[in-house]
Parts: sequence; C-alpha cells; structure tokens
Amino acid sequence: MNGLSETVMRLSMSAIGVPLDSAAHSVEDEGDAAHIPTEASAGDSPKSPRSPGWEAVKHVATATSFVSALVSSTPKGEVAALLQKHGDAIKQMGEKLAKHPGFKPSQHDKLWQLRFLLSAKADVKKAVENAESCIVWRAENKMDEIAASLKSTPWEKWPASNQVQTFTPCHIVHPDPSTGIIVFQRMSENDFDGLLGTEKAPKISDEEWIQYQLYWKEWMFQRRDAVSRRTGSLAKSIILLDVGGLSQKHIGSKRYKKLMTHPAIKRADDMYPQALGTIVVVNLPGALAFIFNSMIKPLAPPKVQDKIKVVSGEKKTREAYAALGLQLKDVPDVLGGEKQGWPPAPDARKTPP
Repeated sequence: MNGLSETVMRLSMSAIGVPLDSAAHSVEDEGDAAHIPTEASAGDSPKSPRSPGWEAVKHVATATSFVSALVSSTPKGEVAALLQKHGDAIKQMGEKLAKHPGFKPSQHDKLWQLRFLLSAKADVKKAVENAESCIVWRAENKMDEIAASLKSTPWEKWPASNQVQTFTPCHIVHPDPSTGIIVFQRMSENDFDGLLGTEKAPKISDEEWIQYQLYWKEWMFQRRDAVSRRTGSLAKSIILLDVGGLSQKHIGSKRYKKLMTHPAIKRADDMYPQALGTIVVVNLPGALAFIFNSMIKPLAPPKVQDKIKVVSGEKKTREAYAALGLQLKDVPDVLGGEKQGWPPAPDARKTPP
C-alpha cells in the first residue's frame, strides 16, 4: 500500500482500534448492515428508534453488571438473523470453547462468538482459535478489570490521555443512541513529535502509550456491544477524516509508526473483531482525490476499498453523509456539515459506556 494511503488507514484505524488488515472484514460479505449508535447513557431507552447507518460501541460497567447484561439481553433483528444463519457453526464454537479453562458461558455468549466467526469468514476452527486467544489475552492484560474501571474512571484519567488528546486529538460523538459512535479527526492537528518525542528523547513511554490504547479499545468495545444488544444490529464505528492542510509533519514520526506496529498493539487490535464501519476522507483537493481513488485506493485489499469513501466538493460530501445515514446537523461545518464550531461537543468518551 502506498505511503499516503497506508498513513490515512493507519491513523484512521488507530482512532478506533482496528488493525489495518482487519478492515477487510465486514459484518458479512453479503451485506454490511451497519449502524451508528450513540452513547449508551443511563437515559437511553431500549425502545429508542433505530436508524440505518453505521454502528459501534459497547457497554460494560463492572464485571458483575457486564455478565448480567449479557445474560439478560436477547439480540434481535440483524443479529438474530445472523445467529440463525450460522446456528450450526455457533453451536460448534460453543462446544469447543466450553473446554477452555477460561471460558465463561455468560460472558462469551453467542453474540460474542458471532463476531469472531464473521471475521474468520465462517471458518469455525479459525474463529475458535481467535476467540481462545482473546480469552487468554484478556486475562493476561486484566481487561475485565479495565472494563470495570471504565465505568467510574473519567476519560481524562486514562493513562496518557491528556497528552494524546493534546497532540493527536480525535473527537467522538454519539448523536443517535441506536447506532454507533462517530470519530472526527483532522490530520492537520496532529503533532507526533509533540506527543511522543523521539526514541532518544521520548515524552511518554511505550508502556503508557500501550496502556492508553487498551483503555481506548476496550471503551469502544463496551459501547459497541451495548448498542448491538439493545438494537439487534452489529454496531460499528464510522470515521470522518479531514486531510485538509496535510503536510509531512502530520503523517507520523518514526517512533509513532514503530509504536503503531508494536506487537502489543497489533495483538490488541485482533482481539476486537467487527469494529469498523467505514472511513470517509474529506477535504482532499479534487486532483488529489482523483489520484487517491484511481491510483492509491486500488492498492488496498478489495474489502478495505469498500470501506474507504474519498469525497471532494460540498455536494459529493453531503451525498456521502446522506448515504451513511448521517444528519448534517451532527457533522461539523469544517467537515461539510451544519454543526457550528470546532471541536464538536460533548465528547462521548466523557460518558461511561
């Protein structure tokens, strides 16, 4: 993949905890019925209206409430149809996973298994291997403890959160509780040297960076799952990436690139299948947009190509938003929408999943 396209993909996916190669996995090859959930706040109603779009985000409070949520909720709609279609495979997965010492029936239920099965292209053996790897990984990294702490730990208290948001800001909104989060990024705001420094003079340690990523990925996972269980759709995230004013300094330092390919980050990415809905790249000059669409985008895997929408011009940008079910009032004006001011507020990360 060419440097610019890889950078766009890497920066975009790092914002939602998705590995570059797993963007190829859609909800299912036959049709990505994605939705964009909103934050699952205490006031959200299980009967909140559903609007097709793209999805994301999970709900877990404490280890206890997480388990009870899994037991008490019954997937409907899209999830129910997928569970029915893959019923035999899910049954086989359940029987094999039940033999694993870390398996918890109430936590590792059918919906949890379904995500691994879809990302494995319905290959039961591969899905089981990946699911077992996730069980081990969560225990090794105390992810259930992180999941529980997210309910009471303010986003500003996540490891290295202030540095990350100061130098590589992204902005998370959740305007529709029946769909997924929306991640806004402006690449011209990135200052990777300011965030990380250099290998000889680092400003935050590798451990701090990795720990922040674990909190971030788990937060999104919790919200995705909460929306999926409440609405019956496989929740995913959508990214709106503004590349206006892009220059070399915004593309990423050597240390950033090294950290984004760190084995701990790559492994963590694999633990969260079925996360990405689509990436919309905006404010790319017309000539560059043509080059990107005709020469760079085709270098990506076909399934990745399907998830990247590069648009230029006000009309095409608005058409792209409409096709995704996004309302212009929820999109900042600097990205072609009608929402006044930047950055968009409130930030959904300040609301526990």
